[in-house]
Amino acid sequence: MGVRSSIETNLFSRRILIPTALFFLNLFIVLPLFQGEYTSNLGSIECAYITQAKFVSENLPDLAWFSNWYCGFPFHLSYVPLVPYLTYLVRAVLSLSSLSHAYRILTALAYALGPVTLYFMIRYLSKRELPGVVGAVVYSLLPSMAFPMSSAFTLVPWRLIVMTVYGEGPHILGLTLIPLATIAFMESLKRKAFRYYLATALMISLVALTNLIALFSLAVIMAITLLAEINIKNWRGKLRSTFISSALAYGLVAFQYDSRYIAYSFSYGAIGSNAPPSAGPLQSLILILVISSIMLLLFCARKSPAPLLWSLMGFSAFLTFVVAWVLGVTLVPQPYRYVPEATMFISVLLGLDPFNFVGTIRRAVGSSRRRVRILILFLLTSIFLYSCLTFMAGYPVTRPNEGIEGTSEYRVAQWLQEAHVEGRIYATGNMAFWLDLFSDVPQIRGGYDSAATNGWWSLVNSEVDGGSDGSLSVLWLKATDAKYVVVTYQNAFTTYKDYRYPDKFRDILEMRYYLEGFGVFEIHLKNPGLIQVVNLEEAQSLKPIENITDRVNLSSYVDLVEAPVKVNSSYESIGTGKMRIKIDGLAENTALLVKATYDMSWKAYSGQETLSISEIGPDFMLVDLGHAKSSIVELVYEQPIGETVGLIISIVVLLSCASCGSFLWYRNYRKHLD
Repeated sequence: MGVRSSIETNLFSRRILIPTALFFLNLFIVLPLFQGEYTSNLGSIECAYITQAKFVSENLPDLAWFSNWYCGFPFHLSYVPLVPYLTYLVRAVLSLSSLSHAYRILTALAYALGPVTLYFMIRYLSKRELPGVVGAVVYSLLPSMAFPMSSAFTLVPWRLIVMTVYGEGPHILGLTLIPLATIAFMESLKRKAFRYYLATALMISLVALTNLIALFSLAVIMAITLLAEINIKNWRGKLRSTFISSALAYGLVAFQYDSRYIAYSFSYGAIGSNAPPSAGPLQSLILILVISSIMLLLFCARKSPAPLLWSLMGFSAFLTFVVAWVLGVTLVPQPYRYVPEATMFISVLLGLDPFNFVGTIRRAVGSSRRRVRILILFLLTSIFLYSCLTFMAGYPVTRPNEGIEGTSEYRVAQWLQEAHVEGRIYATGNMAFWLDLFSDVPQIRGGYDSAATNGWWSLVNSEVDGGSDGSLSVLWLKATDAKYVVVTYQNAFTTYKDYRYPDKFRDILEMRYYLEGFGVFEIHLKNPGLIQVVNLEEAQSLKPIENITDRVNLSSYVDLVEAPVKVNSSYESIGTGKMRIKIDGLAENTALLVKATYDMSWKAYSGQETLSISEIGPDFMLVDLGHAKSSIVELVYEQPIGETVGLIISIVVLLSCASCGSFLWYRNYRKHLD
């Protein structure tokens, strides 16, 4: 009895000690992330996630409309909610002074837990501790020198570069959850019980609410797992299990993934990715991948899918996505982002020891305890020394920015905050990303392009950044109610210098502020501001703007906006999704121009009367005041029916799962008593 107890205690100690050691090893690598508020990598996109967390913290629970980005858009279409909400929660729980500090802590913990969850997955696949340890250590310390984009950080794990230099914290958190979701999915294929379906659904839901790239990666891994099971008995049952888990998962996230959000998410892959040059290479690569996978299965997997084969398929899939992109072929959305997934599967392969290195070492060492202890000491010392090298190599990307107040991005944002009266800001590159974290001014661009519902913002962005005609750019800036335009010159200390013709405004606009390569020009708007009363007939007579170079119709719209205002108006915002507008005396043939993105969910009311809203100019709103019975008009953003349906689905599924889970637990409890 004592021997058995000792064995169980030893096993328990190892299963606690190993994950803890892996966690602290990675915690040591990212230790600087627990200090300071801001990153030193100002080209990082992490500021966009923190800005969304800022919006949540300032407006919860009223999160209807985000007016500061893209001329306004429904906040529901913004980034999937888990990271912004967790950032807000971490700050509240730890009583931190800033959301930026909370984000750094959150992403550091997500990074440190990544090898721990991978250890659990490899241990699950191999049924042994050692492969899990080897794979997790490789995952923790594997340098990124094999990938060309990491030449400046050859000793730094690519996972760390992705999280810090590029700011993909949500992707890394999603990557940390994927091994747990994979374990749950594999168990659901074997066990076919409700609790395993529910566990799988919960893990898929967490990934789906964390990062879209991670969600797609999980879908690929699940597809590979099913493919590996294709020649196993009862594959129909496995398909049924997959369907049940996936259906439950969708039900849990339907409140976020309604039809409109899914439609806008499809545009996510178009940003920053290369279009395939032709269909031929695309079809060939897919065909090669599928055929090779099936052939390997048929000849290698006789009774059950070997973990080595499964991990080889996973590595081949993600490597194919990246290599095809390098060759100019886009197979999946944003293929360059899947390097961390390929790295994860390399670690799994090395952990599973395909070349039997561990066996060779064991034979060389023999059964001598002294030799074994020396070998273990040598390995631990090597890991410690290499982790120190990794820490030192990674310090430039993990260290906090102690002088954020002295950066151009911060100082320009503060100047705009103090100088801004009415109208928007046009900024691009780093300035657009950081602007609304350091200030509270609306802008034409923002930090999450897929969320934008205004169809003109990207065209305006291309014209202002890349067009040579300064007068046309100024027309568009006036049309979109831009009061200031921030120009980045080639001598600016910033990552992104998007302007092809930065000098085009010098002879047209007045430069109001200049700092280290950043120039702020003022556009003289005759009627700046969100609300303006205009002539209804003139507004309705305008022809639609056909394209970005349609100067005639664009000028007609600008003339309408710059015409003398005969009826004054004022407004107050009531939360994020409601405005109360006061008009100084109703007149015939008047309309209300709202210089914000048109959306069918906006409704206009005057007393009990509903007023019609139509599109005008650069996708802005025109409210017909012809039926107005009062000088007070209310604009209200009403939740779309799709969001309501999605919320109802999630509530029903959640309650159903809770009821079924409680019933099954009670039934098992009664059986145990009997």
